[in-house]
Amino acid sequence: MARETPNAESRFPADDSVDERVEYYVTRLGAQLPMRISAESVMDGVRRNGLEIELHYTILDATISSQQVEDYARQTAPSQTCDNAMTAAMVRDGAAFRYSYSGAGLQRPVSVLIDQCD
Repeated sequence: MARETPNAESRFPADDSVDERVEYYVTRLGAQLPMRISAESVMDGVRRNGLEIELHYTILDATISSQQVEDYARQTAPSQTCDNAMTAAMVRDGAAFRYSYSGAGLQRPVSVLIDQCD
């Protein structure tokens, strides 16, 4: 059986402008949603506001508080963004990633912005 060669259109446009890379990222990820992340959450939205990419998660577990989600997001969002070469390069070039959470037992929505990688 012959291996299928990836279509050039499906390749991340690493050499394109940051605006084009943000659009590509949002379009490709959006086509995969909703996506179960864990038993407690699902990623169900992605949108862009200029060069900011918002990733929206719905928390399914009513026993999880806003403070727990905020603590988790502040601890994990930087590495989720900055440990990935593609997204880190986008941030260094001016993009930002906003991780937003709502649902279940959250007393208030939670949002964490990553707009720089060291």
